[in-house]
Amino acid sequence: MALIVALFSTTTSYSGTDVALFSTATTNIGTHVALFLTTTTNIGTDVALFSTTTSNIGTDVALFSTTTSSIGTDCGSDLNNYQQ
Repeated sequence: MALIVALFSTTTSYSGTDVALFSTATTNIGTHVALFLTTTTNIGTDVALFSTTTSNIGTDVALFSTTTSSIGTDCGSDLNNYQQ
Protein backbone atom coordinates (compact mmCIF):
# COMPACT_ATOMS: atom_id res chain seq x y z
CA MET A 1 0.00 0.00 0.00
CA ALA A 2 1.04 3.57 -0.46
CA LEU A 3 2.22 5.95 2.20
CA ILE A 4 0.02 5.70 5.23
CA VAL A 5 -0.64 8.85 7.16
CA ALA A 6 -2.07 8.64 10.64
CA LEU A 7 -3.94 11.51 12.20
CA PHE A 8 -3.97 10.99 15.93
CA SER A 9 -5.98 12.92 18.46
CA THR A 10 -4.12 14.28 21.45
CA THR A 11 -5.74 11.66 23.66
CA THR A 12 -4.82 8.71 21.46
CA SER A 13 -1.86 6.70 22.67
CA TYR A 14 0.11 3.94 21.05
CA SER A 15 3.07 1.96 22.28
CA GLY A 16 4.79 -1.40 22.39
CA THR A 17 4.29 -3.83 19.54
CA ASP A 18 0.64 -3.02 18.99
CA VAL A 19 -1.00 -3.59 15.66
CA ALA A 20 -3.94 -1.44 14.66
CA LEU A 21 -6.46 -3.49 12.72
CA PHE A 22 -8.87 -1.51 10.64
CA SER A 23 -12.39 -2.86 10.83
CA THR A 24 -13.92 -4.06 7.60
CA ALA A 25 -17.01 -2.13 8.58
CA THR A 26 -15.30 1.22 8.18
CA THR A 27 -15.20 3.17 4.95
CA ASN A 28 -13.01 4.99 2.43
CA ILE A 29 -9.70 3.07 2.52
CA GLY A 30 -8.59 4.63 -0.72
CA THR A 31 -6.84 7.51 1.00
CA HIS A 32 -4.94 5.27 3.43
CA VAL A 33 -5.63 7.84 6.12
CA ALA A 34 -6.55 6.69 9.61
CA LEU A 35 -8.64 8.99 11.75
CA PHE A 36 -8.44 7.76 15.31
CA LEU A 37 -11.28 8.16 17.78
CA THR A 38 -10.41 10.24 20.83
CA THR A 39 -11.12 7.29 23.10
CA THR A 40 -8.93 4.86 21.19
CA THR A 41 -5.94 3.58 23.13
CA ASN A 42 -3.47 0.92 22.05
CA ILE A 43 -0.90 -0.04 24.68
CA GLY A 44 1.38 -3.02 25.19
CA THR A 45 0.14 -5.95 23.13
CA ASP A 46 -3.44 -4.75 22.89
CA VAL A 47 -5.14 -4.63 19.52
CA ALA A 48 -7.44 -1.72 18.76
CA LEU A 49 -10.35 -2.27 16.40
CA PHE A 50 -11.78 0.88 14.95
CA SER A 51 -15.51 1.40 15.05
CA THR A 52 -17.75 2.15 12.11
CA THR A 53 -17.76 5.81 13.11
CA THR A 54 -14.13 6.10 12.07
CA SER A 55 -13.80 7.55 8.59
CA ASN A 56 -11.16 7.13 5.90
CA ILE A 57 -10.15 3.60 6.84
CA GLY A 58 -11.55 0.43 5.30
CA THR A 59 -10.53 -3.19 4.99
CA ASP A 60 -6.75 -2.88 4.85
CA VAL A 61 -4.53 -3.69 7.80
CA ALA A 62 -1.88 -1.14 8.69
CA LEU A 63 1.21 -1.88 10.75
CA PHE A 64 2.19 1.22 12.63
CA SER A 65 5.62 2.08 13.88
CA THR A 66 6.12 1.16 17.52
CA THR A 67 7.41 4.67 18.09
CA THR A 68 4.16 6.25 16.94
CA SER A 69 2.23 8.04 19.66
CA SER A 70 -0.05 11.00 20.01
CA ILE A 71 1.84 14.10 18.92
CA GLY A 72 -0.57 16.92 18.32
CA THR A 73 -2.65 16.15 15.26
CA ASP A 74 -0.34 14.87 12.55
CA CYS A 75 1.86 11.88 13.36
CA GLY A 76 2.45 10.94 9.77
CA SER A 77 6.17 11.51 10.03
CA ASP A 78 6.41 8.89 12.76
CA LEU A 79 5.31 6.25 10.29
CA ASN A 80 8.64 6.63 8.52
CA ASN A 81 6.90 6.48 5.16
CA TYR A 82 5.80 2.92 5.81
CA GLN A 83 5.02 1.18 2.54
CA GLN A 84 3.91 -2.33 1.70
